[in-house]
Formats: sequence, structure tokens, C-alpha cells
Amino acid sequence: MVPFLAHPVCFANLVWSVVRLYQTYIVPVVLYGCETWTTTKYLCARLDAFDMWALRKILRIPYTRHITNDEVQSRSNCLRIGEGPQGDPVTPGYVRWRQT
Repeated sequence: MVPFLAHPVCFANLVWSVVRLYQTYIVPVVLYGCETWTTTKYLCARLDAFDMWALRKILRIPYTRHITNDEVQSRSNCLRIGEGPQGDPVTPGYVRWRQT
């Protein structure tokens, strides 16, 4: 008999739930007050690095595996924090829209 959390379907549901919790609770805390930030490439890169770090932890992808950020994004089915839907840098209006 397979343990409950080792079953592939249960693990997929658990990961999906944790990703939704991450999007609901962690991302708004990280982006709090971003309307007053000056949006720079450096800031977008830092936000993207945190986002990828957190998603890799949730998906249990070790840093030794060479998986691209695009692959992590497609596995988690999330938008990147530092980019808008078309890949353009984040604007305060977009972040305000995303938080709702």
C-alpha cells in the first residue's frame, strides 16, 4: 500500500493547494506598498528571484537540478511577480490589480 502523501494524485493536490496559499498570503505581503516603489530592472529581478526560490521550495526542486525558470513557472501555473502578463516589467497599477 502506498502512503497517503506519497501517492502522485495526493502530492499534486497538496502542491496545488500550497501554491494557492503562496499566491494568497505571501505575494501580497511581499508586494505591500509597491505603489510607492520606483520600478527598476534590479527590483524586478529581485522579486523574480524570490518568486522562483519560493516556488522551487514548494515544488521540491533542488538547486542542483538545472530547471529553467520558465519550466518552474509552467509547473506551478503562476505568473511571475516581477513581470506582467505579456512579460513587460511590473507597473504599480498592474500590481494593484493583481492583489485583488
